[in-house]
Parts: sequence; structure tokens; C-alpha cells
Amino acid sequence: MGFWDMGLIADDTALEVYDLYLARYDSGAEYAAIQAEIEERYAAVWDDIEDGCVVRFGLAHAQWECGALSSELLAHVEMLIKGKKAITHWEEIDEDDRHKRKSALARFLGKIQTPKAKPRRRRTRPR
Repeated sequence: MGFWDMGLIADDTALEVYDLYLARYDSGAEYAAIQAEIEERYAAVWDDIEDGCVVRFGLAHAQWECGALSSELLAHVEMLIKGKKAITHWEEIDEDDRHKRKSALARFLGKIQTPKAKPRRRRTRPR
């Protein structure tokens, strides 16, 4: 797993999950089927405190974009962020970056707690 800044989707795994969800969404797949596919694909890390957080953040962001954030996933993301579990593996980074990450987590949670006013529409590719 690699990251390039403290943002939630500035991580290889989170971006991969986010992109996969949107690609499957655009192809016409149902929300539940997409989530099940992601859970299956990332089953090995789903319960891991470090990688599982990142997968859930990418999934939650994509679902929120599409107006389909499940209440269960939102509750889990809230628990990870408010319980500080999402920051435990960031202890080895410097204080400034840790503060940036905590701020990014707080902004992300604040954003997804309110349904998106204009959910993303399915995009189809021109033939």
C-alpha cells in the first residue's frame, strides 16, 4: 500500500476501490452487487486495522458520490474515525502529517454524514 499525501483517497488501495466501484456502477451493476464484489476481492484485508480502513474509506467515498452510502458502512467508518482506529498505524509519521491526516479524516466523516445533494449519475461510454 502506498500513499502520496494525507488525503483519504491519496492511497493506492483506496483509489483502487473507489475506481472499481465507479467502473462497476457505470457498467450498470447494482449497489449491493458492487459492494459484495469489493468485500470478496479485499476479503484478506477487510478486517485488518490498517488496510481494512483504507478499503472502507474508498468504498464509502464511492458510495457517497453515487448517493448509495449504506448506513452500516457509514456507522463502521464513524467508529473507525471516532475511535481513532483509523490513525493508529500513522504513529510513525511526523506530528504535522499526523495532524493533516486527522483533519482529513474529520473532513471526510463530516462530508459523508450528509447525503450528497446531487449524486453522481451513471456514465456510459459513447459507442
